[in-house]
Amino acid sequence: MYIPSFHFSNADSSYHGGFFWDGRVNTLEEQAQKPFMNPLEMNNSSAAMLMKKIRNADYYSLFNNVYGNVSDDNTAFNNIADAIACYESSPELNPFTSKYDYYLKGQATLSAQEQRGLILFKDSLKSKCGNCHVTTPDNISGKVLFTDFSYNNDGVPNNTYNPFYSIPAAFNALGSNYIDYGLGSILNNHNQDGKFRVPSLRNIAITSPIFS
Repeated sequence: MYIPSFHFSNADSSYHGGFFWDGRVNTLEEQAQKPFMNPLEMNNSSAAMLMKKIRNADYYSLFNNVYGNVSDDNTAFNNIADAIACYESSPELNPFTSKYDYYLKGQATLSAQEQRGLILFKDSLKSKCGNCHVTTPDNISGKVLFTDFSYNNDGVPNNTYNPFYSIPAAFNALGSNYIDYGLGSILNNHNQDGKFRVPSLRNIAITSPIFS
């Protein structure tokens, strides 16, 4: 919910923001809609197909309680995206209750090992982690988000076990030769090939896989 819209920053001459790792959409609502129509995810061909399923679901009455009995499928689909975005923006999914958050508030103490790790993390010459996974509060939210929303090419090699390489040719004609060019594909600019938005390190231990 804290990701800004995709934009070019004159301050550092680079791109920032946008949802998905390649910045292809600008809002939580747009991001929420994509999986519904993706043939490799929910595989709906239209809003009408999706809404037929939703109207037969046990929870449809709850949906109506919030948005009313909307007959237009596209409007209803937009309402679904709105509901998902609202939940993603809720305190339930953004509690900021990690030990590090309590440490910043002076309500927790880091161990000696954790202190050493934090010093190394912030070292701009050795680890360089904090150069992109910044530990300064975000200007808008006031929270430490551990990302500057910029795009980098970290040179990660292909993961030969990635199942996308072995799916039917109808979905991936290149097979194991497929290359995700990230931002370069979105901008149609080879100078941006291989760049992906810097992820937040929030909940990193439970949000794998990374660089898959």
